[in-house]
Amino acid sequence: MDSEINVNKLEEQNERIKKRWEKIYPHSDEDSVEAPLLKEELDEKKFNHYDAAIDGFVTKNADTIEHLASYRDEYQIYYEDEGRLPKTYNKTLYIFWVMFLVLLEVPTNYSTIEQFLHKPVISGMITVAVGSLLVFIAHAHGSFFKQLPFIKNISEFDVSHNKTSRKTRYIFAIAGFMGLLIIMYGLYYARLQYFNTVSGVDVDDPFSDGSGADLVTATIFTKVGILMLANFAIYILGVVGSYMVHEVVPGFQEAYYNMQKFKKKLQKEYLEFKKQLDGIARARTVRGK
Repeated sequence: MDSEINVNKLEEQNERIKKRWEKIYPHSDEDSVEAPLLKEELDEKKFNHYDAAIDGFVTKNADTIEHLASYRDEYQIYYEDEGRLPKTYNKTLYIFWVMFLVLLEVPTNYSTIEQFLHKPVISGMITVAVGSLLVFIAHAHGSFFKQLPFIKNISEFDVSHNKTSRKTRYIFAIAGFMGLLIIMYGLYYARLQYFNTVSGVDVDDPFSDGSGADLVTATIFTKVGILMLANFAIYILGVVGSYMVHEVVPGFQEAYYNMQKFKKKLQKEYLEFKKQLDGIARARTVRGK
């Protein structure tokens, strides 16, 4: 009779934990954080301590739980609309690819900027900033081109679950192209000014003027052209890389990765929390003693 009472009491305690846990982590997929159910009954005092610890976990991780629920709901909308998983990629590898492209910009642009400013530290900082901006624009354009078929079909009145309107996306894409043109022209101008200084020849006009400086002018424009082509090639590599890794549907991939990020964060917190709960369960007192 006593054992039956104990079993019923254990089931009652676990039922209370399940109901509380559903509010904390309302998901049932294979990666869900499982409710910390008891294997043996706790007396009322220890169970209240156990229950209070769960409340403490909720309070501590309230923001993480809220973000996870939000991104999970957003992901579910995309998943139900598309009927498939989003395109995924190795984010670490892609970050290294982006960094590699920025590093390629350094030898391409540093000498031009340094010879123009004559301040190595500032020139180095500007070189990295210019390279990063160019690669960022390439990243944004690669995503835009990949999603362009979908963007064309977005209604200005249908921007549910964080879809940006078609007009806004076009504006950002055009702004990116304008930024690219400004960067390219700035580099072009800096290189011409440098060669003007060292050659003593005005090379602003690429057309022949019938003077003996024609050969010098042609040589300088060849050097400048090669460097500008190198910048453009790095931009194209950035666009291609971004195009390959992005999802066709805007927001789908982001919702998935954000959901995974907060899920891993909550799971990490849960492992530490579980040790605390196991300590409470092991320190339980025996009924009747």
